[in-house]
Amino acid sequence: MTRKVVFASPSTTVRVAMQMMLAHKISGLIIADETENCLGVYSELDAMLQGSAGNLNKPVRYTKPPKSVRPETPFRDVLLLIVKGRFKRLPIVDAHNKIVGIVSRRDLMRAIYDDSGLAVAKP
Repeated sequence: MTRKVVFASPSTTVRVAMQMMLAHKISGLIIADETENCLGVYSELDAMLQGSAGNLNKPVRYTKPPKSVRPETPFRDVLLLIVKGRFKRLPIVDAHNKIVGIVSRRDLMRAIYDDSGLAVAKP
């Protein structure tokens, strides 16, 4: 799990979202409101489709509501959800839908490699 989540607001433009993803070397952004309530996910694919369609100054169109998991979700359940749903990342939210982290395919692969994948929140 990554605790330092890069997120954007629903009014973020395609151009700014692309800049954020490139600058942080990430493949997706969590879209959140001003209280860090998780609203959706914006991916590289979304950026490429919207960017190639024209105006980069339009607000992002993102997947909503996103699939998400809780910090206590068992590792195997997260793994199955990502594999079966073909997700590249899932927001990790608390009981109030506030963003506390993100789990990616790379996080899962690292946990499997390290043989330490017991829970999503395991450092």
